[in-house]
Amino acid sequence: MNYLIQNEHAWVLVACLAVVVGLALITWQYLRRTSEARRLRRVLRSIASESQSDLVIPDGMDGHIQIQHILLTAHGILVMDLKQVRGSIFAGEKLEEWTAMDGNERFRFVNPLAALRARTAAVRALVRDVPVYGRVVFVGDAEFVRGRPEQAVTLDELESEFADTALKDTASISAFHASWEQIQLVSLS
Repeated sequence: MNYLIQNEHAWVLVACLAVVVGLALITWQYLRRTSEARRLRRVLRSIASESQSDLVIPDGMDGHIQIQHILLTAHGILVMDLKQVRGSIFAGEKLEEWTAMDGNERFRFVNPLAALRARTAAVRALVRDVPVYGRVVFVGDAEFVRGRPEQAVTLDELESEFADTALKDTASISAFHASWEQIQLVSLS
């Protein structure tokens, strides 16, 4: 009888320990995700005077295209797609698929640059005299192996590229503002 009581206490202890470890993992993942989200918001505020997400605009060919993120910067208008990828990324401008390897896990995804080019072209058609840039921004612990296409950047690289003049150049931002408003007017969202 004493053996059963001791054995029962051991199972209760193991079950409690499993619950604590599970809650710790969930908490750690939540904090990591919210930390990345806060960092993303901070970077976007540092490089853009205005931003909008999930716009649908004319694609210039009698259709529509969805823009994940669009920002008004001192450099012009930035069309931005976000990719949450961890690990080593094997990518190439002309490759149909890119591969991410994180430990033993391997994940393939469609080269995001063609879709980015289509989005950027749609915005350029609306704002002909304003510089329009397109970037696929990789958030998470992504590292490009064996080279990386110019339009694929990390969050740190995006910040250093667009924050040099950032919000200090109000004359440029003012000059681009009419075009920014034009995008908002034709947006379906």
